[in-house]
Amino acid sequence: MEALAALVVGCGEVGSGYDELRPDGHPLSHAGAYAAHERTRLVGGVDTDADARLRFEQRWKVPAYSDLGQALAETRPAIVSACTHADVRPAIVMQVIESGVRAIWAEKPLAATSALAEKLVALCDWAGVPLQVNFLRRFDELHRRAATIVGMRFRADFRFSGSFSNYGAHAFDLFRWYAGGVSAARPGPDGDDEPLVLLESPGGASASFWRIRSGDIDMFECDFYTDHGRFTLGGLGARFVSWPPESDDVFAGVRVLGRPAVDGERGLERAMLGGVASIAGSIGSGEPLLCDGRDGVAALRVEEAAREASRSGKRVPIMIP
Repeated sequence: MEALAALVVGCGEVGSGYDELRPDGHPLSHAGAYAAHERTRLVGGVDTDADARLRFEQRWKVPAYSDLGQALAETRPAIVSACTHADVRPAIVMQVIESGVRAIWAEKPLAATSALAEKLVALCDWAGVPLQVNFLRRFDELHRRAATIVGMRFRADFRFSGSFSNYGAHAFDLFRWYAGGVSAARPGPDGDDEPLVLLESPGGASASFWRIRSGDIDMFECDFYTDHGRFTLGGLGARFVSWPPESDDVFAGVRVLGRPAVDGERGLERAMLGGVASIAGSIGSGEPLLCDGRDGVAALRVEEAAREASRSGKRVPIMIP
């Protein structure tokens, strides 16, 4: 089977930079994943910044362009990754669709608003172009296995640094994925760092979300509390720890959480390769994407509702088809 040609639009960190100083190891960028996966071949990059183009070319030994139209005409990609800022993504998606591309892999957020994101999804549906959104934890085997262990009924606490649109968006999407949906956002009491936001699911799961001021430490952790134990995703999602229940050795008939057990697999390292496998499978055999445009729209709706609940102090219902 011939490898699918892939073009990366936006040569920043997630487009290329995470792998530009890493000659070894699993790829963490779109360019690195395309270059490493057997089903794809990286054919070029696009960026308006000359320094970014130079670094891209030096790292990947393929051309980098300043003009998207020229890049599309000369490389004729089957897949295009849109790794730019959200506000310019709609124009990029429209131009890419017109070029005859077979699939698009967009960074999150999919667009500046959920309304704009819905239009992009409708456009891709009309054109018959699969649209994948990069909530990378959905492509990660450790997170996928954790989803089956945690189940859909839980109480969770999420703690993250950065903005609602960065780690916060990943936290909201992870809750929606594990819980099977989101029905409402509501505010909690003010905290020391940021107002606490709560999400509810139709199936009875709930979670609190704390935006933590942590200096130069990146933080993304979540604890899940269920009837069959406590489970933690830590280290940005690289570790999965479980505390199974056991009988207390002091109080007869009392069950407590036992000693923590760390999963032997390290998460996130192969997530980008999983994303390539997902989009290549969609092109090759029509397999459902692991995270598609509708997931991107839903994530924006949850984020918008969380912001409104935090601002207004009121419960905000979330309608996601």
